[in-house]
Amino acid sequence: MKKMGLLLALIVSFCFICILILLIQFNNYNYIDITVADKKIDYKKIFRNTQKACNNGDANACNNLGGLYADGYNVKRDYSKAKRYYQKACDGGDMEGCANLGGLYATGKGVEQNYSKAIEYLEKACSGINVAGCHHLSMLYHTGKGVEKDLLKAEEYFEKICDIVICIMPSKAYRRQSH
Repeated sequence: MKKMGLLLALIVSFCFICILILLIQFNNYNYIDITVADKKIDYKKIFRNTQKACNNGDANACNNLGGLYADGYNVKRDYSKAKRYYQKACDGGDMEGCANLGGLYATGKGVEQNYSKAIEYLEKACSGINVAGCHHLSMLYHTGKGVEKDLLKAEEYFEKICDIVICIMPSKAYRRQSH
């Protein structure tokens, strides 16, 4: 039984690394592009534009703002503000925002730790084909944190990650390139 748990953990870790690579390749950040070489980057302008986009209803921009506050990237780290922006992103339909919000509830950063809410937001993210949401759910069920340990359920969420990465993400990328 311990070998099965170790094997599942290794498979999940390997898949997560592959997923991160794919996410980096396929993710499209419209407001925070910091890959510009040899140019001075005006982070304040980027922040203002992202904030303006969020205020105008762009859920992805709200998620990006939440990430800036959660990471303390060119702003003072503030999990309460991160939570507020992740909530706005999730309410606006950004599944990454839902996954990030679930992560805050799972860890208790900026909010009172609440596994029920974490699972609620992570399930919403996962059902919205968000890899991170499915991964976090798989790990919660695998470790039994906040839920009854259930390796079959952990495997279900893990398999959904594979479905997303192998089937859905490549087809979305293909459709985006063909336009």
